[in-house]
Amino acid sequence: MNGEKLDIGSTADDLKPPELMKELENSEVKCNIDKVIAISKTRENKIIWLEKGNSQSGYTHIVERHLNDFAERGIADIPKFLNKILETEPVKSGTNKKGNFADYVFNGKKFRLAYGNNGYIVSFYPID
Repeated sequence: MNGEKLDIGSTADDLKPPELMKELENSEVKCNIDKVIAISKTRENKIIWLEKGNSQSGYTHIVERHLNDFAERGIADIPKFLNKILETEPVKSGTNKKGNFADYVFNGKKFRLAYGNNGYIVSFYPID
């Protein structure tokens, strides 16, 4: 991120490529297409998306629970940072009692992405 500060909640079009939005909309997964903030494909070619969500999951949950954790690391635009992370290979992935996860390292810092089987992002947070 090179110290660049970006506004929280950016919904720039580059975070929602039309072809991926169309693919998600045409898939049989449950989603609220109007509430999608960011969508991407993992290195394994799986669609993964971040919706506005609520206090239990999605962007609202991430902001309510982890905003300060990201701010302490100089990350102001979580959706944009998440898309950047998804361009890299996870260092670890698996399933635990809370569900699917993938751990990523970016600039020497570790982050965890928690997601459902359908690709819905439940949470995203620093783990170091």
